[in-house]
Amino acid sequence: MSPLGYRLRRLSAHFYDALLVLALCMSLTLVLLPLNHGNALTGAQIGPWQTLYQLVLVAAISAYFVISWCRQGQTLGLKTWGLTLRTVTDQAPTLAPALRRLGVLLTLNILALGGIASLRITSSPSVSILLLLPWALNLFCIIIRGISAEDRFSGLSVVPAQRARHNATTVTQDNSSNGNHATTSGDH
Repeated sequence: MSPLGYRLRRLSAHFYDALLVLALCMSLTLVLLPLNHGNALTGAQIGPWQTLYQLVLVAAISAYFVISWCRQGQTLGLKTWGLTLRTVTDQAPTLAPALRRLGVLLTLNILALGGIASLRITSSPSVSILLLLPWALNLFCIIIRGISAEDRFSGLSVVPAQRARHNATTVTQDNSSNGNHATTSGDH
């Protein structure tokens, strides 16, 4: 895979995971709406419960990433784009590096959201630029160097999932060499 292709796949996986996180937050909000009689879950509507609501969303997002990374080394975005998260010994991440990676990602994204929110609040764009700068630099590092801040701080790396492709090719070749062809239940 070319370096540019790898970087584009990696950015696509980030975008895909962002859409999945948005869907997760929307689903959780849908489940919680009846607790507020179907009204929007805003600070004015739910008062002090808003902090708990936000913590529930962050916990759900965190659980999605950490469980996906530790179990398979892949989120759905990484899996879709044929990438996997590995340690230097080519193992799936353990809890400690996964939590470090999550901490960096949450920090960068919270700063970016703060920068976007400050565009609406303040008339000075300098605060927004300062808050968006770490996120933008991380994106720049992925595009130019192929490594991100979360990779550096966690000691993990995103690599192409070639073993899965190799295993599938081996199974197909084994089946064709003995005269059998791989079929699915829909082929009958």
